[in-house]
Amino acid sequence: MEENVDYTNLDEFEMVPHYYKEYQRLGGKHDYKKFNKSLQKFFDLTLDSYVNGEGDPRDVAYAKWVKYIRSYKQAGLYFEAVDNLTAYT
Repeated sequence: MEENVDYTNLDEFEMVPHYYKEYQRLGGKHDYKKFNKSLQKFFDLTLDSYVNGEGDPRDVAYAKWVKYIRSYKQAGLYFEAVDNLTAYT
């Protein structure tokens, strides 16, 4: 995690480079372009369930995310990268 960075005033798009850096730190191997595209899909599939308490139950939303990314490990790295910097639950 980056030291002394205030994420509270950054929007979703400004956060992407920070999320990517954390993803890489965790061992993620996707390049930035693939990460950015996949991250947007991650938010599309899980944001309502995890943050807003709406839509699919969390387990269903996460299962859709895993199916999209085709890797349970990669799914977890994306989730952890976001959650480490901006609490997702």
